[in-house]
Amino acid sequence: MARQRKNLTINKDKLKKTSVVEPTIDATQSQEIVRPINPVVNYPNLGSSGGNGYNFDFSPYYGKGYDDITNRAYYTAKALLKNTDAFTEQTQRVYFNNGFVYFAEYLELFSHSTNEDLTQADISPELIEQYLLHLKGSDLGYNTQKTSTHISSQC
Repeated sequence: MARQRKNLTINKDKLKKTSVVEPTIDATQSQEIVRPINPVVNYPNLGSSGGNGYNFDFSPYYGKGYDDITNRAYYTAKALLKNTDAFTEQTQRVYFNNGFVYFAEYLELFSHSTNEDLTQADISPELIEQYLLHLKGSDLGYNTQKTSTHISSQC
């Protein structure tokens, strides 16, 4: 009985890079932080009832003193889109529109008060507590404050 030869051909698909490579440009503040060229997260599965163009644009949040945090939020959003078990696209979009937006406003204030660019290491329990006090003194409704608190704890 003749032995069958093992198939030694290589499948090109197995050699392809599986991670996502984002085109990037240098940030205006620090050359250590590199930002994506098109920092927009698209939510393709949201229908016409999703509203707001089904996207979240991170570009207004760059250059304000917390680029590292903005980058991390952007790449986390991109990763969550691939993980269908994490959040629905609608939930994620709401977290950014009703959470990250307000947290980013506070980060800008905090960055100006410290005269330093903020990084993820600067998000401490003290900063979150100050942010919660800031929310209590704001005109935001309870549900928006709750969403904003949830997103700040994710960073």
